[in-house]
Amino acid sequence: MMNGEKGRLSGLIALLAFTVIIVAVVIYYTSSSKTSDAEDLVSLKVLQTEFMDGSVCFNEGADCFDIAIADDDKERARGLMYYENLKSSEGMLFIFDEEGEHAIWMKNMLMPLDMIWINEIGEIVFMYQNAQPCPADAGVESYCPSIINNNNKPAKYVLEVNAGAIQSIELREGDRIAIRMRNV
Repeated sequence: MMNGEKGRLSGLIALLAFTVIIVAVVIYYTSSSKTSDAEDLVSLKVLQTEFMDGSVCFNEGADCFDIAIADDDKERARGLMYYENLKSSEGMLFIFDEEGEHAIWMKNMLMPLDMIWINEIGEIVFMYQNAQPCPADAGVESYCPSIINNNNKPAKYVLEVNAGAIQSIELREGDRIAIRMRNV
């Protein structure tokens, strides 16, 4: 072979090797993210059936909800996404590191919810009734508004329950609650 042909062959081999490496990297990252999504969906299915982290009770213990707890950034971001339904006695308690005006969104929700903001001493400081799911269709997926406690009363907790619960148990701002946690 002549030097020109050897150089061209070497260049083609180098280009082929580079292409193979790029394809391998893309396949690796694509397959690992699919595994991660699949694992998240499996954990969501488990969470859907286990509301055993504790309870939140209103009206001096007359009305209680079994709760799942969301107390880190990942759990709070996921919340009740993709849950198809809650029993009337179930809810999710979001626990924040500090009191504040914490925003909650309805991204990828499949059901309407009532939301109750609670301060660190167990007093209801804000309520939002019948928050509607944020549809996941193409036109709305990029924007899903947040619901925020905007009355300047800080909260440490937000409880999400089925829509209609606030009215059903006649909750009012200023009512006190009891939070009981199990092995959290």
